[in-house]
Amino acid sequence: MTKLGFKFYTNQWYHYYISIYILTRVKGSLRPLKKIRFRQKSPTKTDSDTLTETIMFFLHFLDYRMEKFKIGLTNNFDANVNTSKLGIYDLCGQWPGKVLNFGEPMRVDCIDGSKLSRFVIVQQSPEIEQKYRDRRLAFAEIEVYAETRLDDVALKKPAHLSSMGGNYAIYNASYGVDNNFNAAWRFPHAAINYEYSNWFVVDLLAAYKVKYVVDRSVEQFVAGVQYKCTSEMQCLHTDICTAIYAIGVFGTNVWSKGAL
Repeated sequence: MTKLGFKFYTNQWYHYYISIYILTRVKGSLRPLKKIRFRQKSPTKTDSDTLTETIMFFLHFLDYRMEKFKIGLTNNFDANVNTSKLGIYDLCGQWPGKVLNFGEPMRVDCIDGSKLSRFVIVQQSPEIEQKYRDRRLAFAEIEVYAETRLDDVALKKPAHLSSMGGNYAIYNASYGVDNNFNAAWRFPHAAINYEYSNWFVVDLLAAYKVKYVVDRSVEQFVAGVQYKCTSEMQCLHTDICTAIYAIGVFGTNVWSKGAL
């Protein structure tokens, strides 16, 4: 059974849809863009008269973008001169599979921990990039641990990213090394060079023998939901709370058939 809680802050109808835009933290590993079918039972009707409605959940889940992410090392990088250089670096290592749940650190051990490197690179796997057609990185924090050092050598160091923002926000690379694990931090890809279009670089300001890198995933959140109407008139006369009840916040008379 699927039930999601959320905070409601605005709604509108357009083209026979009622749209509710919401922002809520959701724990667990879920997939993007799920359609969930619900039935709402009227207390005055029999089961055979039960009305079936469809609600589309637009879930902004970021975890799939970071499956099999890559960590690179280099001593040559200048964000102001050659931003297309990424992809040409020594491989530290690669995360083997799906992203872990929020709060669980994902540690990537370097293949060669004896190499001195100043810059640490995070990049989406080209395999995942092409699989989802979603060329973006998404993580809350990157930590770098080096030989003879117990602390995170990337903390508060200068950081760079391939784009400064998209249609809805401007992103700050420093959020990736600010020790704030709860930030739902994300940024879009650069506009050019599809295979290596998305990257994050932290400048350690000195060369270290990097032993391993830890990626901490973002908290996931719901971006929106739509209540589908059969006509404009139905949208105009639909109680917006119907859609809210269907998510299970107050749903005493609503039950879920589960995700499709």
